[in-house]
Amino acid sequence: MFFCQNLEHEGSQIIGFCLYPDCQEPKSQFCVNCLINPQKHLNCRNDCKPFDKIDILLDLIIYKLDQMLEQADWKFQQFKLEYEKTIKIILKEQQKFQEIAKNLKVQKCKDFLDNIGKVKFWNTNIKSTQFEKEIINLWLKQGIELINQKEYQRALVKFEKVLQEDANNHLAKFYQSILKQKQGVTLMQQNNNYKSFQLLKELQLEYPNFQEQALITLQEKLRIKSNNIATLILQVYCMIQFDKKKKKIDIDQNIMIYCDIILGLDKYNVFALGMKTISLCEQKKYQQAILSAEEGVMVNNKNSHLQYIKGFVLYQLNQCQDAIELFDKAISIDPNHVDAINGKGNSLQNLKQYEQAIICYDQVISIDPNYVDAYSNKGLSLYNLKQYEQAIICYDKAITFNRNHVIASFNKGLSLYNLKQYEQAIICYDKVILIDPNYFNAYFNKSFIPKIEFQVIVYRI
Repeated sequence: MFFCQNLEHEGSQIIGFCLYPDCQEPKSQFCVNCLINPQKHLNCRNDCKPFDKIDILLDLIIYKLDQMLEQADWKFQQFKLEYEKTIKIILKEQQKFQEIAKNLKVQKCKDFLDNIGKVKFWNTNIKSTQFEKEIINLWLKQGIELINQKEYQRALVKFEKVLQEDANNHLAKFYQSILKQKQGVTLMQQNNNYKSFQLLKELQLEYPNFQEQALITLQEKLRIKSNNIATLILQVYCMIQFDKKKKKIDIDQNIMIYCDIILGLDKYNVFALGMKTISLCEQKKYQQAILSAEEGVMVNNKNSHLQYIKGFVLYQLNQCQDAIELFDKAISIDPNHVDAINGKGNSLQNLKQYEQAIICYDQVISIDPNYVDAYSNKGLSLYNLKQYEQAIICYDKAITFNRNHVIASFNKGLSLYNLKQYEQAIICYDKVILIDPNYFNAYFNKSFIPKIEFQVIVYRI
């Protein structure tokens, strides 16, 4: 039971509510005494409804809503009939144009001439600039969706069509780099990642906002879902190369999360299997990395990159002889797998087989003259053979490709020191410190140059 809130009417039972929207009274509810007072609800007496009248009003509201539902349902049925009719017309027209396109490809010109009126109609109604933009977005979307369906060869065709019309389309360039064919197998399946990373660096220089713009294009302009494999792969690449705002450990953990999502969609995805293993290595979780690598090889033991990844983990554990066996397996599957050849060279170097290591690095350079680390690693082998002048040539080559190559600059300083070119060595150490102020060994070696001979520390990539 409700009672009136007016102090003068204390104890009086509420008999109804005022339903006038602009009522000036502080409370909507009223009692008998409220209505007796001529100053109360002065302009809205007709809207002061007792409970029984309110009950009738509510019944009427429900009835009106039922009528609205019936009207909406009727309109929907009418719309549905019109929609189905329109869809049939569009599908019939689309089928006809697909047939025209198919016949034109095999040069059945008569069919095209028979339907040229329809083609002219569409040509008139589509502005050239709008058409080019829409068709490029269509091909991009189709290519990305084909990646999600693991139709890699067909996806590559779509991206190549985009680049024929727009040679600078950065999204098409990115996905083409992943899908580029090699002996009938795409890089998505083989996952020779270093070329994709190299292209991504170039894209980032050309398009400073590549990461943000690419993801916006996927999700907003092309309306590709965030759980699409192609979108997830792009996000992982961007995290690896450009997510400088986050700590390295956070990036690696995020990469693992995204890789697990990709594997949930495609358990055989080479990219995700490989990147997950590398991220575990980066976090020094080597036993988990071994399990991840073995899982990848079990999924596809004919895949060169998965063999390389497992070898990479063993190399990190300093199990160099076992690593070489896996690198050799990768090379036997793909003789041009430069990461595996470089990894074999590094393992041989750890085993102090410097001449054999140099053969590997030379092989890498012959396949890919832009593979920077091969020059730096070859320089280290030459350094260990006390061929300091030749080592410096290799370090200089690496620095030409990457002027901020810390290890090449540091090791060049070591070679110059051994040639007693102390001033030049100091210049190298100063450059290292400028690039990386936390590179302790550069300070250490520099500080001892004027004083004493010392055991220098060398590093390899």
